[in-house]
Amino acid sequence: MAALQLIVPAPRDYCVYVTISTPSLFLLDSYSGRLAHIGRTFTFNPSQEHDG
Repeated sequence: MAALQLIVPAPRDYCVYVTISTPSLFLLDSYSGRLAHIGRTFTFNPSQEHDG
């Protein structure tokens, strides 16, 4: 078993952590590509941020 973690910087000094576990080390390359694809889908809309 192996785990990959993606850390995405977010507005207001926050980070988003995405973790994927693989059933085998042999699948690490395949899962790495999928995690990169997921990371490219994140967007943050500063106009929707609220104070307080």
